[in-house]
Amino acid sequence: MSERHRIASEWLRIKGRWTVKRAVVTQFLVAGLMMTAPTLARAETHATVKNGATCIPYPNESYVGIAYLSWLWGFRDMATCHVEIPNGWSVNQLSYMLYTVSQDGASPMTISLCVANPYGGAHACGSPRTTTPGLNINWVAPPAPMPAAAGVAYLVIRFPHGEYSRVLQVIPVFYRP
Repeated sequence: MSERHRIASEWLRIKGRWTVKRAVVTQFLVAGLMMTAPTLARAETHATVKNGATCIPYPNESYVGIAYLSWLWGFRDMATCHVEIPNGWSVNQLSYMLYTVSQDGASPMTISLCVANPYGGAHACGSPRTTTPGLNINWVAPPAPMPAAAGVAYLVIRFPHGEYSRVLQVIPVFYRP
């Protein structure tokens, strides 16, 4: 068997393995969806896409961040993104928050979802996530357990000093079974 035939047959063998694995994974996903469909049919979710320009740099100075078009450009310090609680929902039903950010430098951004009592008192934040260079699409969870007096929620984004970072979108996702 020539070297070319050996390489071609090896490639077909590997491709066939991936096709089988893909089919098996697809079957598991479909089976899982069918088993959870009754639960999902009863569940209710609410999500609102907000552009990054709705986030506010802190301190609110142009050397910290600038809202331009639908993005927030961050240069240092931090920004907060207020979570609007829809009518009929509560902060306790905030399941997680999706975000899309981009960073140009090597230093990571740190992102946390926090809640607080609107009438004073301490705030609590969920576990922070860090970003990598380039485009990042990820999620953060609120603190667990959720404080009983929590009434407001906000995303905290800490920018690396001296590097360009962008907040493109934030999406709060509420869930009730």
